[in-house]
Amino acid sequence: MPHRAGMKFKTVTGTNQADTRWLAEFTDELDVMISQREFDAAVAGIEKGIQPWRAYLSMWVLRVA
Repeated sequence: MPHRAGMKFKTVTGTNQADTRWLAEFTDELDVMISQREFDAAVAGIEKGIQPWRAYLSMWVLRVA
């Protein structure tokens, strides 16, 4: 699989306009990788992209419980 220099994964912990833009760009990049059948790169991107949200959701669940 070729290295995708344009693919950048940003760590986010809150929701704001920058996060919304990042998410839109992230999904666009995933669409391109999937359409080019770069499935391993797409999976790696998803795994890396959800890491910050796991921590955020874990903290939220602990506060609600």
